[in-house]
Amino acid sequence: EKHKIIREIRGKGLMIGVELKFEVKDILMDGIKNGILLLYSGRNIIRLLPPLVISEDDITKVLETLDVLITAEEKRKNV
Repeated sequence: EKHKIIREIRGKGLMIGVELKFEVKDILMDGIKNGILLLYSGRNIIRLLPPLVISEDDITKVLETLDVLITAEEKRKNV
């Protein structure tokens, strides 16, 4: 609800797909710059495949960073 460029979130367990309304290339590259490896599944879907042994601290860091990246992309796209 917070981010208008997110079309849908779907997944099973820790395997999550975030479908956006725009291409995800810039978000993926910015993620790498911020120490987060994100995958893509098509031009507008970000795939999250964390390890089963991920800590809560790591989950919090990734979610906070992803929030910043998506907010920055919304500003670039004027959404």
